[in-house]
Amino acid sequence: MCLFRLSSFIHRAICLALLTFPLSSYANVMNSLGTAQDFSLLSLAGGVFQSGSGSVQGTIGVAAPFSRYTGSGRINDPGGFDILTRSTFRSSAKGTRGPVNQNAQTDALLLSAKAAASSTSTLASGLLPTASYGILQNSTTISETHEGQYVFDLSGINLRGGSKLTLSAPAGSTFVLNVGSLLRGGAFNLRSAQIILTGGLTAHDVLWNVLGSGSVNLASSTVNGIVLALNRSVNVTGGEVNGELVGGSISLSGGHVNGPPPVVPEANTVVVLIPVIGAILFSASRRFLLA
Repeated sequence: MCLFRLSSFIHRAICLALLTFPLSSYANVMNSLGTAQDFSLLSLAGGVFQSGSGSVQGTIGVAAPFSRYTGSGRINDPGGFDILTRSTFRSSAKGTRGPVNQNAQTDALLLSAKAAASSTSTLASGLLPTASYGILQNSTTISETHEGQYVFDLSGINLRGGSKLTLSAPAGSTFVLNVGSLLRGGAFNLRSAQIILTGGLTAHDVLWNVLGSGSVNLASSTVNGIVLALNRSVNVTGGEVNGELVGGSISLSGGHVNGPPPVVPEANTVVVLIPVIGAILFSASRRFLLA
């Protein structure tokens, strides 16, 4: 009888703690990217081909075995390169170049990032959408007025000629945009177009989960957010990407990729709850013993 009463106290204490302290926004799909966030450019199933005049601020990674990084022209990549040991690095480019890392530790990081990117895409694609859209072909605004985590399903994106896609939400919000489908794919093409963030959203708050096979084509455009296209070739010609590019193979001809600033994680919910639950349990057990 006494054991039953004590276990009831414990159950009530844990439930009270969970109700009183809601899950931290840190525990969401964005942060399942884990080590994949360490890269500004990450190739998962092919190589990275960089030419012309441009730059990548942040680390370039090649996580595909028997693949390669190839660089030419005048490019500035101060963040360096993480290359799987079974792949190759070749560059005749002039400009600033960071260190090339090829070792067991780098292999472990790349394989971890690859697994994290895959699980994130799967997780994101299974989220219930806040709203669904067809193929975006004209200037469009997707706006939310309250802080929150939002999910949007898009059949495709095909913007050109100065068109703008504006995403807006208060600071602290996240947008997950699932583009296309696993079976049919879906267009992700921008030519002289812009994806703009307002209202407090940053590049790290926006995930473009591009599903299915095919390509992602960005020409003379500005893109904000993390572009995750596991099974697609990503082709960038000029323009600017603020965030991160993760794809099968990546071709960068001119243009600039600016990695997002380092993420300062919020306190882990479980860690926060431990002292809270402990205090409640102490109080409950004290009342039990004195009863």
